[in-house]
Amino acid sequence: MVSEVAVVGHRANSWRVISFYKFIRVPIVEIDVCPGSNGKLLVKHGPSEVKRASLIGKMFSYIDYKLFYRDPLIKASTLENHLKFLSEFSGVLFDIKRGINLQALANIIDRMPYEYNIEYAYVSTPYHPMIRELKELTSRAVIAATLHDLPVDPVSMVLAANADAVSANYTLLSEGLINLFHMSGIKVFAWTINDCKLALSLVDMGVDAIITDRPDMIMKCLRKHGIRVRGFV
Repeated sequence: MVSEVAVVGHRANSWRVISFYKFIRVPIVEIDVCPGSNGKLLVKHGPSEVKRASLIGKMFSYIDYKLFYRDPLIKASTLENHLKFLSEFSGVLFDIKRGINLQALANIIDRMPYEYNIEYAYVSTPYHPMIRELKELTSRAVIAATLHDLPVDPVSMVLAANADAVSANYTLLSEGLINLFHMSGIKVFAWTINDCKLALSLVDMGVDAIITDRPDMIMKCLRKHGIRVRGFV
C-alpha cells in the first residue's frame, strides 16, 4: 500500500461547507464553476439535468437539490469573491462546466498564489476539447479529463485531450488501469469516496487523490492506517 494520498473536499460551493472543511483542515477543496452573465464565472453546480415528468418527482428533485447538492441556498457567488474565503486551503480543484469563459479562468488561476494565497490549482471537466484550450492559456494548473463511463481505450482518450490527470468514477478503476495511467504520466483522481474500506482499497490500488463528501472521516481512516494525507496532487 502506498504511504500517502491527497484528499479533496467535494463541492465547497457554499459557506456552510467551506466552514466545515476549514474546521477539519482538509488540504484541498473542489468547487463547481459555471458560466454567468457578461462572461463572469459563478460557483454553482446546479440541479440535476434529469427533468422529472410528475409534479411529485419535480418536488423531490427540488428538495434533493436544495438539501444535498451543496450549492448556496440563495445566490451563487462569483469565482473571484469565492476564492477570497479559500486562502486557508493549499489547493482548489475547479470542476468546470460547458460554456465558461476559459480566458477569465486562466487569468484567475495565474493570480491565485499572490492574490488569494492558494498555491495549487487543479481543473477537471468532462468536456475534453476545453482541456487543450485551457492548457494554451495557462501552465499553472494540473488539468484532469473527467470520465463518467469507461471508453475502449481510456488512456489514449486522456492523452488525446492533452490532460495531466484523469478524474474518474471510482467504479471504473482497477489496479491495472491505474498502473496504465501512471505509466503514461497521468495522475488519477477517484470520486466520490465516502467509505473507509473503499478509500483504503483505492489507495492500495495507487490512486493519487480521493474526492469525498466526508474528508473528516476519510482522513481519520487513512491516518489510522498509517497513510499520510498530502496537500498536493
